[in-house]
Amino acid sequence: MPKAPSLGIPELAGIASYKEATRIGLSVEDAARRLLRYYWVEKRLARIVVSRLPATPEWEVKGGFALHQWLDVEHSLNLAARILELQPDADLESPPDPDLEKFLAQVEQAQDTMELLAGAYRVARADLVLAYRLHVDAVNPLVDYPTRRALRLNLQEEEEALGWGARSLGALIGTSVENEIRIRKWEEHLRLYLIAARGAAGDLPAQTVVLPPPHRRSQAIEFTPRRDQRFSVAANAEHLPEQVAADANAEPAARNIALLALRLLSMNYAEVIASVIAETPDLSEADLRAMTRHIWDEARHAMTGEAGFEARRADWTRIPASVTVALASNAHASPEERRLLLYAFEQQVIQRRATYREVDTANAAGDPLAAHYFDFEQADDHHHARQMRDHLTASGKLTPELAEQLNRIQQRIFQAARVPAGSPPSDWWPAFLRATGPGQSS
Repeated sequence: MPKAPSLGIPELAGIASYKEATRIGLSVEDAARRLLRYYWVEKRLARIVVSRLPATPEWEVKGGFALHQWLDVEHSLNLAARILELQPDADLESPPDPDLEKFLAQVEQAQDTMELLAGAYRVARADLVLAYRLHVDAVNPLVDYPTRRALRLNLQEEEEALGWGARSLGALIGTSVENEIRIRKWEEHLRLYLIAARGAAGDLPAQTVVLPPPHRRSQAIEFTPRRDQRFSVAANAEHLPEQVAADANAEPAARNIALLALRLLSMNYAEVIASVIAETPDLSEADLRAMTRHIWDEARHAMTGEAGFEARRADWTRIPASVTVALASNAHASPEERRLLLYAFEQQVIQRRATYREVDTANAAGDPLAAHYFDFEQADDHHHARQMRDHLTASGKLTPELAEQLNRIQQRIFQAARVPAGSPPSDWWPAFLRATGPGQSS
């Protein structure tokens, strides 16, 4: 066989050998058909997970959902771009297969966190990961390199999500035989629906499947923010740390601990944004991308408080949780009002950071880790404020009357909100402050 002389440089930009590049892979039509199915799975998983984030009580699961709903949106948009290159008239708004949508609708009916982890991760994501792997191996690596790249980028993050979901589900099932049996039955139910859909890729052999009756949740999805049993939930839990953080005469070490404690409140904002997305099915691509990322950023801010206290070997679950912001907003404001409120909340956070001089306070306390966290979080907050300001400007809502409108909304919702009865014990803050060893460096 004739062969051109070589300089010894890897051929074909190093992406494949000549042998690999001369293999016939999936056709444009077949590739686009499969990609459309993956796109739909990613898109629906994002919506399923984000809608359950506020009411999920387990703190670490809430954080995982915050990450994966954003990644799912990124993956779906990544796929959409490639689909439209291959098939410009592709319908991205309708389910590509009614049986695939039936499967995903069943995943959505999960009764609790364990069932949601089993369905969204151990069944749906597991099959999606397998489909991605097989698709990467089936394409011609030269002619369809853009698809291969898109799938490989998605695949790495989906594999990580799948591993997290499996470990999380295992931890919640624990040693309970009853839980194990219940979850196994739930997964068997879902897999029958997945088989009827011929898998995420739609390439399984067609089978006659007798589907069990569809499951229905015992109650509608709600957006009431919840915390797990490790936390005590009380109104005004943030009052004492806010006082300390705002006191310029307080010791920097104590102010720094107060700032880390206040970080945990950021999960409230993630829960508000999640409820807006869940109740606004027609968000633009740009808004969805910005808002899902905003959820993850707020959850990360909460996690920096968590990580900062872990570095000090301090039990951060002893900080009484306040869910008042998310509780009031999600229950007593419309989705559009919540979007306005998020702008107000972001402005308040930015002002607070400037007043408290967070990075300077952490450095004065000898805590370079907290200073590192606060430095990046300030950049995040200014970025989100710009995005929200741009949205309000484009929609004609950034008017001189906005401040008064926001004030009226805030007064109404906080008066109407039913916050948990009672206040945290007055001595919780001094006791927690002593337990953290504020003079230590992280």
